Amino acid sequence: MAMPAGAQRVTYTISGYTDDGEVDITLPAGLDPAQGDRIDAAMEAAANLLLSELSAAFPEASFGAGRRYDLTTPGEPWPAPAEEA
Repeated sequence: MAMPAGAQRVTYTISGYTDDGEVDITLPAGLDPAQGDRIDAAMEAAANLLLSELSAAFPEASFGAGRRYDLTTPGEPWPAPAEEA
């Protein structure tokens, strides 16, 4: 997936359960407009490596991964600011 226009931050998450307990890893990164694609690709590679290592270390476990972008878009702010009465 290409980084969406206006993305300012990306967060990769990995979670799952092993015999030893819960695994919950969060990898946040700011996205510089000039280098955002490279930073995002590096973060994705790091998350994939962690996921592979965890799966190899805990073959009985099931892990899930996700990615979320925080971004701004031109136009009206959302949610709209509260209006004064």
